[in-house]
Parts: sequence; C-alpha cells; structure tokens
Amino acid sequence: MPKDKLFRDHWFVDPSASKIVEEPIEACRRQFCDQLRQKRERYFADHDLVIMRLTRKKEIAGSLSIVEKAEYKSAEASCQALRDITVHPAIAAAQTSDDLRKLDLLPGA
Repeated sequence: MPKDKLFRDHWFVDPSASKIVEEPIEACRRQFCDQLRQKRERYFADHDLVIMRLTRKKEIAGSLSIVEKAEYKSAEASCQALRDITVHPAIAAAQTSDDLRKLDLLPGA
C-alpha cells in the first residue's frame, strides 16, 4: 500500500494479490502537474503587481529607467519560469510516485 494518500485517486487493486498496489506513474504525473498549477498561482501575484505597475508607468511616462526595465524583465522571467514548472525535466524523469513526492519545485508550497 502507498505510504500516503497523495495519489489515492490512482490506486488500483491487484486481483491476484488482493491488495492495493503502486499508482500508475503517468496518472500521478498529471495530478502532480495539476497540483503545481494550483500552488503556483500565489507566486504569480507579486510578479504581476510589478509588471502592472511598470506597464502603467511606461504608458504614462513614455519610458522606464534602466533599473525599472531590469525589474520588469526579472518579473517577466520569473513568471515564465512559473509557467514552465509543469514541464520540468524532473517530473518526466520520475519513475515512481515516491520520486514525485520528493520533488520540491515550488519552495514553501
């Protein structure tokens, strides 16, 4: 039986052994990515505020300072990294649900 119920929707019973066996890895990967999508939303908020503030400033003032441009690019890059988190190579490399459980792709999540 799996150690926890994280992927319990994918458990199945082995009829020959009459016991719950390991979850199918493809189904677990899909669920893991869905959970990442939900958790990453709070990370977008801070970056979105920076992007909106600087976009509005650019519309009003016509341009941004070098520091503001760097801040904008950094926020954009962070958002792109969050978008790409569900295609992280470690997810595809995971061979078992335990491998997925060990991944810490969103710090503090």
